[in-house]
Amino acid sequence: MILVIGSGRSGTTWLAKLLDSHPATLYRHEPDSIHMEDRLPFLPAADEVDDHVPLARDYLERLTEVRAAKTAGSLPLFSKSYRCRTRQSLHRLWVYGVKAAQRVAGPVPVIAGATVPDLIREADREQIVPVVKSVNSLGRTTLFARARPSARVLHIVRHPCGHVASRLRGLKAQLLQKNLFMDDIAALDEARERGFTAETLNALSIEEQIACQWMIMNEKVMNEMDGRENYHVVSHDELCADTETRTREIFDFCDLSWNEQTAEFIQSLDATGENNPGYFQISRSPAAEVGKWRNELEPETVARIEAIVRGSKPGSLFNI
Repeated sequence: MILVIGSGRSGTTWLAKLLDSHPATLYRHEPDSIHMEDRLPFLPAADEVDDHVPLARDYLERLTEVRAAKTAGSLPLFSKSYRCRTRQSLHRLWVYGVKAAQRVAGPVPVIAGATVPDLIREADREQIVPVVKSVNSLGRTTLFARARPSARVLHIVRHPCGHVASRLRGLKAQLLQKNLFMDDIAALDEARERGFTAETLNALSIEEQIACQWMIMNEKVMNEMDGRENYHVVSHDELCADTETRTREIFDFCDLSWNEQTAEFIQSLDATGENNPGYFQISRSPAAEVGKWRNELEPETVARIEAIVRGSKPGSLFNI
């Protein structure tokens, strides 16, 4: 199993689709947003992780079985070695058919809840590498890693200014919720060690609150996972700047072979140019994403963001 985790608007979907382009992977897009487990805390303290390991292990297994269209039919679709050509065509038709029906029917339960079969050849089932991507369970990273020690954990971190700029765009377009859960963030050790309280966090500007959330959540994961052989931090900026080289490194870490389909997918992204895709779309040039925030944020806002994250582990990834 490969776990892709990160803050929202950090490139998690893009990284996950790079992994999905491998013929042997079976991708689940944010299954924890469909199948929730309220018995597992979102921000477990270090001393309570062991208590939740059995349930977390079972939950991860259940997440790989979520076949909602959003989760099992994430676009673009890739050819898989565990499907023959007929199964591949049927799977593609099924995904597009369900998504079209959902757009037309809207919230009609029988359509909204439609699922997508994996159509796996039984003889090939053992070769499959599940990939689970989540932004909701970033705070559960250590718990999940403890529950599945053999899993590879990829933690993608975006430049704080790029993250803030993207979140602000989503808020302006009313595509993201404004609640940043500052009270919950304030209860974490990483927040207390920096002198933050719920009162001080809630008094900050929205840009500063997003920066604090970015720093504290990513630092929590980096502190807890530091030194684990199955954990790898991915810099969003570096992945954008040299996508093929970084993807090859990631595939090596995950014991995935390099393949023509992934190479062609990367080439198609590089050829996209500086277009203006939808907010949640990944069909954009990686190189065009690096430093995009410099044209979106005022210098004074950048200075405030960098002042907040300076000296932190995630900030050090970007020489802040």
